[in-house]
Amino acid sequence: MDIKDWQKKADEIINKIDNKCGCSHDINNTFIHLIEELGEVARELNKPNIRNENINREELGKEIADVLFFIARVANLNNIDIEEAINGKLKELNARHGFK
Repeated sequence: MDIKDWQKKADEIINKIDNKCGCSHDINNTFIHLIEELGEVARELNKPNIRNENINREELGKEIADVLFFIARVANLNNIDIEEAINGKLKELNARHGFK
């Protein structure tokens, strides 16, 4: 699946969940949910430091996927093509740092 397809699929899934649950991931709710998911990534990464536990890589992967879904939603709500934005940023960074 390419980025454009994934971005569209993320929106479709979030819309289905919203319809099922009777809620709406508008920009404010989406941003709050994104921060919540980032906190779950942080909690997993902090396990060795604060709980003396190993990072559960499977759980970490799921939480990162959640973050990416809500990033896609933020982009969609603002009519941003993530693939285009990434390509533009790569070009900018390469030029800024003298990479080819």
